[in-house]
Amino acid sequence: MKKIFLFGLLVIFINGCKEKITETNMEDVDPLKNEIITSFQLLDSNSVSKTLFSKDEKLFMSILIRNELYYDLTYNYYGPLMSFEIWKNDSLFATDFDYLGFEIVTETHTLKSGKQIKYKWLAPNSSGRYAMNDLVVLIPGNYLAKFNPNTPIFFNEQQVEFQPIEFEIIE
Repeated sequence: MKKIFLFGLLVIFINGCKEKITETNMEDVDPLKNEIITSFQLLDSNSVSKTLFSKDEKLFMSILIRNELYYDLTYNYYGPLMSFEIWKNDSLFATDFDYLGFEIVTETHTLKSGKQIKYKWLAPNSSGRYAMNDLVVLIPGNYLAKFNPNTPIFFNEQQVEFQPIEFEIIE
């Protein structure tokens, strides 16, 4: 029982260290465009989008979903809302949820008109990998970055999809 309690505290602590999914106010942004804006990018430590990284360079994966429709969007999911994946040679190499577990509870949320969801991960190690001291390193080579809603994200019956990004790690 003590181990379960300590593991639960560890998971709560680790998840507290991740950048959270937030709804951001967009009052200072141009008027709405009556569409759902999405962005999936690989960023360096200066937030510059790119696909070629040196092996010692920090790699961030970033997602944005912005509601620029004239109405609120409702979405349902279970478990974590979304996850990032890194693939190498058609094999899953790392995710932002490695060594982490989640309750499978269906949740319903609203993304209000003029608001956005942002999520960012410092790849390739999850907080679970740090806790288990089982870190991975991106060695030089070609990779594929994917953003996967763990369940399809439907906004008022519209499915939001993201294309994978090919990237390379060099010496």
